[in-house]
Amino acid sequence: MSQRNPMNERYQSEQPKGQTKKSAAAAKPKAKAAASVYVRPAGHTPKEKKAIKKAQRAKQAELDRMFYNPPTEQYKKLRRIWWVLLISAIVLTVLGMIMPNFMPDNIWATWICIIPAYGCIIGALWLDFSKIRKVRRAYQMEMMKKHPKEVKQHMATNAANQVAQQKEDARKAKKEAKAAKPVKRFGHVFGGKKEAEPSAEQEAQKKAAAEKEAAEAKAKEDASKPIAQLKAEREAAKKAEREAAAHEDCSK
Repeated sequence: MSQRNPMNERYQSEQPKGQTKKSAAAAKPKAKAAASVYVRPAGHTPKEKKAIKKAQRAKQAELDRMFYNPPTEQYKKLRRIWWVLLISAIVLTVLGMIMPNFMPDNIWATWICIIPAYGCIIGALWLDFSKIRKVRRAYQMEMMKKHPKEVKQHMATNAANQVAQQKEDARKAKKEAKAAKPVKRFGHVFGGKKEAEPSAEQEAQKKAAAEKEAAEAKAKEDASKPIAQLKAEREAAKKAEREAAAHEDCSK
């Protein structure tokens, strides 16, 4: 491009002429190093935690089925106390219900029995969920340490039995559903359509068409008969109507 005016100020300075435009890459935010790398957390994921808890619950349920009533003196003693509390709660509740019949003037007769009954129920629940459960778990751990092979074998056998039972139940349900399914007709087997049941309107239309056809057939028959025969039949019909009317009058 030619220089227009050499005396212009922009051509008099010794600095670089013009300016450079910054590239678009400079405006982009810089990503951190290894920002796209996924670092797995040290613990388990929520799904893994849920699966672990489910497996632990299944294992504990199997142990409870195997060793629910430990044959130890401590367990038997706690279980006897539990039964005493439970029976006492039942007896006190019954007494609280029938005491007002014997002491109608004493308003505290019911509460004297109901409050201890509630105490016995709470005590039985606390004993079952704290003391008895701890003794049962301790016995289960002891049995697992003493007989690990037998316990594992029993648990594996029980799991296999449960799977087999589920398959058997599914097979029975499928068989029952198949037996309850209605048998198709011959036409249905070869793709024939099931005939729809006629509605009341269709039946009325069929009846009217049949009556119309009967009337037309009778008209054709009358047209083919001679006139004398038609007159005789009409007179006979009128006579029959008169006799029927006279019979009705006599009966009245």
